[in-house]
Amino acid sequence: MPSGAVLGACPEGSEGQDALLWVEHLAVYGGNNLGDSPEGTGGYVMYCYPDMEEVSAEPIVISVSAKDFQRLPLRGSGIVLEPDREDYIIRLPVIALTDPSPQVLTTTILGVGVAIRATPIEYSWDFGDQTPALITTDPGRSYPDQTVEHLYTQLGQFTITLTTTWEGEFSIDGGTTWLPINGTTTTTNTTNPITIEERVPLLTG
Repeated sequence: MPSGAVLGACPEGSEGQDALLWVEHLAVYGGNNLGDSPEGTGGYVMYCYPDMEEVSAEPIVISVSAKDFQRLPLRGSGIVLEPDREDYIIRLPVIALTDPSPQVLTTTILGVGVAIRATPIEYSWDFGDQTPALITTDPGRSYPDQTVEHLYTQLGQFTITLTTTWEGEFSIDGGTTWLPINGTTTTTNTTNPITIEERVPLLTG
């Protein structure tokens, strides 16, 4: 693709040249073809090229592989604990939740701007006390509507780890059409150590 190409038709009066190019994608499943094309694996997309004598008619293959997706600098979905403190009481629930918001990043492939949207689909909570990980599609909720919580039955210090699994989509038309990426990626968040203590009630009076 010639340097300087811009998605969309050239502005009126400019010296650029409009070119309608067939753009293929390599998504393995699902999604709609670009430009609502009824057949094939892509669609025609209009680009404005700098002033030039000839524009190549060769198709441009735009794809985002699972490895490309896994190399993206995604932020973890984060960990929120309730109540917000560093010490907790044994056998009382520690509430956990995370942010389920998608993330959108941009990159350039073969000179074409590509938006990649990552959406969390699964959460694996390791509460650090050698109990089995809690694996769920629920990001959790705040008290009193909590849906993810953990009861510690041991005293000591524990680090909570959250592994979030993300699925991806990509778009080359500014988000009008999203095509699936074949594969997932993960991010990991950890807390500072929390202390599980035992409190003994005292009667006074």
